[in-house]
Amino acid sequence: MRLLYLKYKVELVLVVLPILILFILRWLGFDGMVGQDSYSYVDYGNNIKQALLTTTHPGDFRWPQGYPLLGALLSFTGLSVGFCLQIISCFSLSISLIFVHKVVKEIYPNVCQNTSLIYLVLFGVLAPYYIRNGMLTMSDIVACCLMVVAVFYGFRYTVKQRFYYLMYFSVAAAYGIFVRYPVALVLVPITIYILIKWGREIKKINHLLVLVVPVSVYFLHVYFEQNATGFLNHEAINNWSLSNYFSATFHTNQGTFHYLLPNLLYVFYPIAHYGFVLLGLLFVVFLIKDQQVKHPLLRIAILSYILYALFMAGVDTQNPRHLLIVHPLVLMVCFYGFNKVYQFPIIYKYRRVLLVLGVLFQVGVTTLAFKTIYVRNQLEQQITNSVEKYNGALLYGFDIDIALKSRNHQLRIINLWEEEYQQFEKGALVLFNEERFKVQWEGENPMLNWNHLQHNYQLIEIEQYPNNWKLYKIE
Repeated sequence: MRLLYLKYKVELVLVVLPILILFILRWLGFDGMVGQDSYSYVDYGNNIKQALLTTTHPGDFRWPQGYPLLGALLSFTGLSVGFCLQIISCFSLSISLIFVHKVVKEIYPNVCQNTSLIYLVLFGVLAPYYIRNGMLTMSDIVACCLMVVAVFYGFRYTVKQRFYYLMYFSVAAAYGIFVRYPVALVLVPITIYILIKWGREIKKINHLLVLVVPVSVYFLHVYFEQNATGFLNHEAINNWSLSNYFSATFHTNQGTFHYLLPNLLYVFYPIAHYGFVLLGLLFVVFLIKDQQVKHPLLRIAILSYILYALFMAGVDTQNPRHLLIVHPLVLMVCFYGFNKVYQFPIIYKYRRVLLVLGVLFQVGVTTLAFKTIYVRNQLEQQITNSVEKYNGALLYGFDIDIALKSRNHQLRIINLWEEEYQQFEKGALVLFNEERFKVQWEGENPMLNWNHLQHNYQLIEIEQYPNNWKLYKIE
């Protein structure tokens, strides 16, 4: 048993720690559902489950259906779809880090197992943004997992030329795209590398049978989404522009946003921000200085990151969540620099003290990163429970109205973002947060509707919630 533990120590720790964190969060009342996207995945997962039971169609969905489909299938164990999606995210985090460990061993076969474990705990399990999304009902970490699995087995195929490695790559890549479309962009370099190797060295025509996998996943996508190319009309693509590279202020249909840095700098957060790898830039400097960018896997990881960063720099928004997909790549690239620093005599001498300080720092910033979504989750649950006594009433709302719909309350809800209304029903309820929305949504439907209500109707405050949320009745 001890020998088994020593052999798989890294894998065991990377599985147990996220499960422990998930258990603590569930004990604290956090159920993983926060914000519009999170609830959308849960709602569509429930639609798929119902469709499987009744042989009906689950309806259209704004994003790829792979993640909610997994949740719906797992929910036949008797667990709720929401909990299943949270479990899938949690285990995907563990699997993604285990495969980063495999990549590290592939590049540095003589690496110390303990060094790899310390590194992946500090900057993987305790990377604030990464672990945070690994506890949510969101598809980001699942996409990360499938991406890194595809990279690992894709490279293995170019070395070993075994058909089953190519099959593993094909399944992970195809289903990864079915979970999140950006996976396709990140996998361009490894796919080209595989094609070059296949064309020059392998040339086994029967290996083309793996094309059955992406074709079958494509038809699965077509079953769910009649317009298979509808994602090309997404705002991120329609509003993409080189001018966004140098912008830090954006006016979109989601309001007005002001950021600290222009997009061209923001896309390098994963190697310089506490939410990812705070010392990543230092680690990269050591990698380049020592001319260690020779292994094909490192070059593929760097090219994938740059390609994705160049795309994201042209998008008219900044959301660290959208950069999570390259975090495993950053971990691959930064390991050499971390190992170099870790071996410095002064660092190695005081490694235990520094390790404790490093863990405490990472736990601290991770706790701060979790605080925002935890508070929001508890607020959504509090408001949801509070409005139960008004079931059956009409409610005008924005933002939290998504949570109310998903948590199955019998309210008739009208979203104040969808259009500018001229008439409001007297006796109806209004859930709004003027302090939060007055700047971001100035001149947009939420504030236009709110101003119309204030000027033309009498609003009686009947409930007050944390963070300036209030429930009114229209008189």
